[in-house]
Amino acid sequence: MTRALRELGEDKLLARVFPRLNRNARVVIGAGDDCAVVKFHGAKDWLLLKTDCVVEEVHFARETSARAVGWKAMMRALSDFAAMSGIPEFALITL
Repeated sequence: MTRALRELGEDKLLARVFPRLNRNARVVIGAGDDCAVVKFHGAKDWLLLKTDCVVEEVHFARETSARAVGWKAMMRALSDFAAMSGIPEFALITL
């Protein structure tokens, strides 16, 4: 029987996906924390990676302004960088 993603839920889906992710020696902290942390050969600094989707009628109402939605999307990611003591330099936002 095929279950809808909504029935499974985000937490259960992630619990199924995370163990199947490829492991790599350059991954300092993988998926599941605030940010993933990777190191590059020869680099002195680590790179923090984060994506966090915001969904209409889940994270914001349909009538919310584009500016407010963008702000919320950015702040969700930036708060995770702050939790990891990261310094954000670039951004990719998933809407």
